[in-house]
Amino acid sequence: MWWSGPVADRLPLEYDLARKACQCVGGDTIVRVDGYATYERCAMYRLYSEYCPHGDLEDVIKLYKDLGLAMNALGPGIHFNKGIPNRMLWAIFEALSSALCILQNGRLPTSPPPPPNTPPYQPIIHHDLKPANIFLSKPHATFWPGIPIPKLGDFGLSAPLTSPEAQVPGIGTRGYQAPEQHRYPPESPFRYTTLQDSKTDIWVVGRIMLSLMRLEDERNVHPAPLTGGAIMPRLTALDRPKFPSKMVELVHDCLEAEKGNRPCAEVLWRRIREEVGSFPDQGGLYSDLMPMRMQKGDVERERIMCSNPGDIYASFGLE
Repeated sequence: MWWSGPVADRLPLEYDLARKACQCVGGDTIVRVDGYATYERCAMYRLYSEYCPHGDLEDVIKLYKDLGLAMNALGPGIHFNKGIPNRMLWAIFEALSSALCILQNGRLPTSPPPPPNTPPYQPIIHHDLKPANIFLSKPHATFWPGIPIPKLGDFGLSAPLTSPEAQVPGIGTRGYQAPEQHRYPPESPFRYTTLQDSKTDIWVVGRIMLSLMRLEDERNVHPAPLTGGAIMPRLTALDRPKFPSKMVELVHDCLEAEKGNRPCAEVLWRRIREEVGSFPDQGGLYSDLMPMRMQKGDVERERIMCSNPGDIYASFGLE
């Protein structure tokens, strides 16, 4: 199913789904699509979307990984946190949860309800969430200052959740497939008992966060199908102290093998907002500190790295 609508007035399905998502209130974590063109003689179409000048999350993983290798080469006297800063990880996590709220509900949990008689929103399953499909736009002046805005793009494999295409097995990118997305052999007990739903994308968001925390590029992310003793990817006991305990807990919750044990998009969003959107409390008194998502980072210790479009010779930018 590549098209949406009647033949005489059809739209590319990828364009139709992306447009509906990005036009929702709170849809600024979805790459905006502005138009499309079809080329019948070439049997192809092209989408026209906003420009995200800072690359994608796969680029970010590579930048931090390369920096870590460079720092190691300089010797043990160099003291630098080689990983992606926790503030940036929280910003990405929040943006991804917001994007899934839009895909699944057509609105953020805090958005006003739609007007009466509004046609019901049709949930979307993305099917191809991965760091390379999370693009980075210019930073916001108020929220997560200095951190490029992560935006979900590439709806080429997406489908309405109620359509038969939502259940196509084996779809997606190797390593970034929830257990129920895998193609199981006919003799497998999981072949007909692992339907995909809105929590399928939740699992992949957890896997994206794990890759960012571990600095794993796409080549090193291994599949996680269901087996008799399925073991889902997790942070090791050695790595967990590097990150906030709540972040680790949320990522691991997303990566549960059983869909029923994963949070829905709204619950995930609210739990993240509890960590990044509330005012800190000091000794029971109202604090003058701002919520994390409104604070500027410590530029002396924090390195926010991304592709830098201002200099074609620059491989990254530093805040």
